[in-house]
Amino acid sequence: MAAVPSSSSTENLFRAVKAVLDANAARIQSSGSVTGDVETQRNQIIDILKSHGIFDGADVDKSLKIPGVNSFGIKVETPATLEEIQALVLHARKNELKVRVVGSARSFPSEIILGIDDPAKVILVSLTKYRGVTINANGVATVKAGTNFGLDPNNPDSTHENSLVKIIDDNGWALPITDLTLHDTVGGFLQAGYSGTSNKHGLDDAVVGFSLVTGTGEVKKLCRKDPDPSFFFAAGVSLGLFGIVTEVQIQLERSYFVRGSQKGYDVSIGGQNPPPLDIMGHSPALPDLRTFTSDNEYIHILWMPQRGVNRLQVWQGVRVPHDATLVIQSYQTRPMPLQLLARGVLAFVWHASLGSRKEYDNVIVSLLSSFIPLEEVPFTDKWYKAIALDDVVRAEILPTAIAGILVDPKDVTRAVILFNDLHNKEGGSTNNYPIRLYSVKKSDFWLSPSFSGDKIALDLYFNLYNTEPGNLSPPFKYYPPEKFFAKYWAALDAAKIRYHSHWGNYRQESHATVAYLKGHYSRYEEWLELRSKLDPDQVFVSPYWAKHLQIPSK
Repeated sequence: MAAVPSSSSTENLFRAVKAVLDANAARIQSSGSVTGDVETQRNQIIDILKSHGIFDGADVDKSLKIPGVNSFGIKVETPATLEEIQALVLHARKNELKVRVVGSARSFPSEIILGIDDPAKVILVSLTKYRGVTINANGVATVKAGTNFGLDPNNPDSTHENSLVKIIDDNGWALPITDLTLHDTVGGFLQAGYSGTSNKHGLDDAVVGFSLVTGTGEVKKLCRKDPDPSFFFAAGVSLGLFGIVTEVQIQLERSYFVRGSQKGYDVSIGGQNPPPLDIMGHSPALPDLRTFTSDNEYIHILWMPQRGVNRLQVWQGVRVPHDATLVIQSYQTRPMPLQLLARGVLAFVWHASLGSRKEYDNVIVSLLSSFIPLEEVPFTDKWYKAIALDDVVRAEILPTAIAGILVDPKDVTRAVILFNDLHNKEGGSTNNYPIRLYSVKKSDFWLSPSFSGDKIALDLYFNLYNTEPGNLSPPFKYYPPEKFFAKYWAALDAAKIRYHSHWGNYRQESHATVAYLKGHYSRYEEWLELRSKLDPDQVFVSPYWAKHLQIPSK
């Protein structure tokens, strides 16, 4: 990792950035135009960050565990055939070892994937060599579980040509929705219960069957139309604890385009560019967040509630038919240089905020506001190119921990007000990232966070390069993400707002109880019973999941 400025140079860095922003503000006031100023300001800040050693390329701190980038430090098995997968499971069962599947390794903390103290007692499996897609005449795709949705930039086996979206799009087909990135493997994405950004379309609904290798080495095929589909609905989201998913059958749709726009808004009182919704629910003249998200086919919102920033970025889209005459207007992605700039700016903001220096509040506000410009960006593009707008973000440049919080739509305004208060009270929460808000469609899989109905997600993001206060030079001591997320969990619990945490992200430790699981997942006890039948010797059960799902010892 590039060095964070030392304590002796921090003051000079703050002053230098503030001078750039003040000069830019003066130019705007004198000329009445901002043409060219943004680029000038950006280049000047890059030079300042470089001179202070916090902007020197896409290097990775090897001591920091970054999702999808750093290895686990142990051998990873890469079976290429079903028989090889079965052999690994049988070997593990015979020798009392554990088996865990890596996927794209995007889940974080890393204990979600590994979670075993003794590496000699686990077989870590990647299905990167087990990939491929076939499509039948009815549009049902059989996808090997190691296939990535798109290109995983950190996996040399993954290419655009062998990705699921490319193969099905070339054949005139589409998925109902994708995630915001396409790096994931198909098996890992579904097992973790990830979702898209719509309450109209859900990928879980399109899954018609899948196959898995159980803890006894048997290949079991499960189908939505089975006479008793209990195993299908139990194993659909099971975190690799029922077995290794090897193939997934997905009912495709005919290809389509998505047309829409992304626009930034000022949500402060009397703001110059007010949004088309009221996320606080104060104005009867505007739809609240529940209504606004429900009324849009594809929707997600970036919200920066930091004191003085108060901005929303609303991305909304609708399907339009596949038509060769459509004019493509691609969504503007974040190129690598801007991601590098963001890394330096985020480090600056984090340490400036921790210092509670009031004279730098305007600097912080200006820098964070630059991530959500008050402008509209229209787009029309193929389904997967339009929906997966974060696909170019690189984990090694902007490594991020996430706490995914899903609430019932009726409670989302209360949750938003609660988080807003956390950010605005004196000495309250400080962060250099936005909160992402989006719709999640109800899922039929028992352990899905949206099994009980449609949800609205509030994703909290945390920069893994954030260091402890005062830790401004090597060796770095990184600020624990769970410590940052804890204040949000505590606030929701105190307000008695019911929520589900995403399985693939940071979770509230106090929710690892039977009472919580039974209260939030109505089929939990049946899920446990069916799990034990497919994995009687607990080949797939790591200590992490034994704790968080309260799986009894065998």
